[in-house]
Amino acid sequence: MIAKKRSLMQSKSPEKYVFVHGWSGSPGIWRHLVPHFPKKQTSFVDLGYYGALSGHEERDEAIYITHSLGTLWTLKHKRPQMKALVVVNGFASFAPFTSHRVLEAMKRRLQSDPHNQMTEFWLNADATETPPTSVLNIERLSEGLDWLAHWNEEEAVKALDVPILVLAGSEDKILPLEKMKAHWQNTPMHIKEEAGHSLPQTHADWCAEKINEFLDAAKP
Repeated sequence: MIAKKRSLMQSKSPEKYVFVHGWSGSPGIWRHLVPHFPKKQTSFVDLGYYGALSGHEERDEAIYITHSLGTLWTLKHKRPQMKALVVVNGFASFAPFTSHRVLEAMKRRLQSDPHNQMTEFWLNADATETPPTSVLNIERLSEGLDWLAHWNEEEAVKALDVPILVLAGSEDKILPLEKMKAHWQNTPMHIKEEAGHSLPQTHADWCAEKINEFLDAAKP
């Protein structure tokens, strides 16, 4: 994917960060990262896997910091508001990483055995903090699996004229590194060695350092 660049300073709106979590996640995944931006205006999209949706009514231009499915969701819904895009363990299409057959099997197991389905997924995702499975919104999680199966925003990425940064983990079991390199070819990428799929939880300091470096470089 080829990412074109437009200076952050071409927009007159105040700098705002919007954080978008991934499948089975919540805004809580950002709690270790957000304190690294104490002087920024921040808001969060909640995709509703543990309760009500946030509404997604953000209309101002913002820097979007996204994780996993959150990248795909943001590309589909928030391109006009995007001043820059930070991709943390994220993708513009999930097809290169997991087949529809696997996602359909996850949907079936989510209905029959949600506790073990989610426990296994969180283990593969290297998640360090997870909610109790008793509060899962099964219907919304199933809908999210449909998004993973059918949404493809690769062409949208090619058309973007904003700065893009990709952060990846060398040991990500959900998004293997070689596939990530192919998926985000020609897009700036930083790789955290010996790290998995939950970089905002496990390596928040490193993420913040790379994000700040990227945004500083994007300003003229």
